[in-house]
Amino acid sequence: YNKQVLGNRLCVVASAPGAKREHDQIVKAMRGDKATLSILKRFGLNCDEGSMEQCVDITRDLDGYPLTKEYFAEKMGMANTESYSCPEKEAVRGLMSNACRVHLHPSGDTAFYKRIVFEHLDHARAKMKTAPHKLIRDVKSYKVETSFLASKACKEVIAKAGLRIPKCYDAKLMPNDSTPINSKFSVLLEDFSPSNGWAQRWLLQSDEECKATLTVLAKMHAFFW
Repeated sequence: YNKQVLGNRLCVVASAPGAKREHDQIVKAMRGDKATLSILKRFGLNCDEGSMEQCVDITRDLDGYPLTKEYFAEKMGMANTESYSCPEKEAVRGLMSNACRVHLHPSGDTAFYKRIVFEHLDHARAKMKTAPHKLIRDVKSYKVETSFLASKACKEVIAKAGLRIPKCYDAKLMPNDSTPINSKFSVLLEDFSPSNGWAQRWLLQSDEECKATLTVLAKMHAFFW
C-alpha cells in the first residue's frame, strides 16, 4: 500500500503491554500540543478558544472517527456552528464511561457528550476477566439508560411532569450481548452547565438535598403508574 496515502493521519499512538504510564504521558502531552491538535481542524476542532488541552480522545464516534462541527450543527439545530472545542479540564474520565463538555463557536452554546466503549476501559476489561456477569449487567443498564433518554417517554416526562432531564440530541446504541466487552454507547445531551446555574456533586450533602432528590425520583416513577 501507499504509506503516503494511508499514513497515520490522526496521530494514533500504539504502545506495548507494560507501557501504560509512558503511553498516558505521551497522549496527555499531545492533547495539549497545538501542532498535533491542528490535525483535527478539518473536522472543526478549535484549539484557539479557552483551554489548550483538548479531550479529543473522547469526542469521537463509536467507530473511532473524530466528531465534526457538522455533526453538532445537525443534531443540536445550530446551523451557524463554525467550530467546537472540548477542554480537558471539563472532561470526566470515569471507571465505566468518559464524557466531556463541548463548546460550539461562535454561538457559545454547550453540550454534554458521553462515550462508552467497554474494550477501551480498564475497569470493564478487568470485569470481563473476574466478573463477566457484572459486565453483562452493565450492558443492560446502558441499554436502558440510553434508550430512555432518547425515547418519547422521556420527552413526555419532561413536558408533563415538570422534571428537568437533559434533552437528548443524539444517542447511539451498539450492545453486544454475546460478547459484552465489544458493546458501545454514546449520547449527546443538553448541558446542565455551571454558566446556567447548575452544579454537579459526587454525593448529596444535606437532608434538603436528599428530600429534593427523592421528590424528583418519585415524580418520575409516578408519571408511569
